[in-house]
Parts: sequence; structure tokens; C-alpha cells
Amino acid sequence: MLPESILKKKPPEFLYHYTSIAGVYGIVDNRSLRMTDIDYLNDNQEYIYAASLLIHASRESESIRNDRLLTALFNRLSDLPICPAPQTVFVFSFSEEPDLLSQWRGYCRGTGYSVGFKSALLVPFLERQSLLLAPCVYEPEAQHDIIQTVLSRIEEKAKTQFTDPDATIDTNMLTPFYQVAPFIKHPKFSEEKEWRIVTKEVVEGRRGGFRLGSSMLIPYIDATIDPSSPDLFPIKKIIVGPSPEQELAMKSVGGVFGIHNFACSTTRSEIPYREIRD
Repeated sequence: MLPESILKKKPPEFLYHYTSIAGVYGIVDNRSLRMTDIDYLNDNQEYIYAASLLIHASRESESIRNDRLLTALFNRLSDLPICPAPQTVFVFSFSEEPDLLSQWRGYCRGTGYSVGFKSALLVPFLERQSLLLAPCVYEPEAQHDIIQTVLSRIEEKAKTQFTDPDATIDTNMLTPFYQVAPFIKHPKFSEEKEWRIVTKEVVEGRRGGFRLGSSMLIPYIDATIDPSSPDLFPIKKIIVGPSPEQELAMKSVGGVFGIHNFACSTTRSEIPYREIRD
């Protein structure tokens, strides 16, 4: 698991989710967050970077090099695809940045929206559903420390579960890796300042299904944010992204919140529309 220093890090007052108008409408109308199967995110390198750190650390480990079975295990792991995980992991992403050009370009087709969630209102919903909210780790030194802990835990599991170098590898031995991998991201993405909601376990009966992607169906589950009072709905800000029709977009999205009696401010992005087109 992630270090306590990361798990206990308090989120900023607001976290922002970049999405389309369909995404905004779906969140408000269904009062839920659609968490995506991590294997189907836009970035197909989600686990690859973290896995490369793990394999590198195993090759540098003296205790592994001096143990015939552990050497065989990690040699085989380096030849295997790390994805998919033995248990499906679902995620929902935020940024600390409310108006970031790379986010508009990466996640918003046409007119995009930055949806501002008040953390103090969001967290109680997540805790009741056994969902973990934590920041992504970009710093190489912090990543090194996390991977070293993961490596030690895998070694401990392997000593009792991997006694034959030719046996089939039980992917449950990699559970320590899958618990941290969703939060380890390449340093080049650090400007995103990403936070993620991640499933700690898949609860039976949780509402979910498939949504249409550009070329395939995307599995998802819903995280409920249905408040007992409109004042407790966690979305309190909407920033309309660069577009030629920002005023109309602000008016219409504000109307959706008004229908549901949810108080929410709407503003426009300060990034010029031409920056998105270039």
C-alpha cells in the first residue's frame, strides 16, 4: 500500500475533473461518478511505467540475485505483461489545476468543462463506499521508496507461494504492486497534479456497465454522490473551457444545476480558444 504520508495527505479545497458536456450532465443527472476500468484509460502505459520500475529494482536487489527461486520468479515476471491485474481496478481522475491547457487538449473534445468538487463534501461519499482518494506520485525518489517496499512484500509472499521455478505464477503475489501502480506516474506528467479515486475492493452489486468508447465498449462502475440535501452536492464550480460559444455554454450548464437546485458557480477559462486549435 502507499506510504502513510501519501495516504493521509489532505486534498486541496477543490479538485477538478475535466470532461465533456455529456460527462457533466451524466454526473449531475445520475448523481454519480463513472469510474473507468484502468485497463481502458486513454493512457495505455498506465501500468507499464510502474512495472518497469519494479523490474529494474528486482535486478538491482542483492537478496534476489542471491536467491535462485526469486531470480527465476522475477526473470519470468519481466517477460510477462503486467496488465491485466488479477482484480479489476477502477479509477476516476482529478487535477489540482482548474484551468490547464494540457488537460483541455487531452480530455475535452469540442467544448470542455472543468468540474470543481469541494473536497470536504466529496470525501465522505467516498469513505462510505470504501473508495480511496490519493495523489499521484511523480517524484523519482518517492517512487523508488514505494517500489522498494513493494519489492520486499512480493519477496515475502514468494518465499511461501513460489517453491518451483517452473510452476505457474500466482498473480496474487503481485497484489502489493497493483495496490500502488495506479498512483505512480511518469514525472513528465507532473504538471497535471493528479489525484485519483481508486477502488480498494470491488463491492458486489455496485452499479456499473459499459459505455461507448471511440472503438470499443469501456467497462465502468458508479460511485454515488447523491446527497441528502442539495447543499451537500460536492460540485460547486464549473469552468467552461476555451470555445467560440463560452457564454451560451455557461448559461446552459448553469441551467442544469438550477433544475436540480444545486448551487454552483460558472466561469470561463482564461486560455484563448486559438491555443486549443493550434
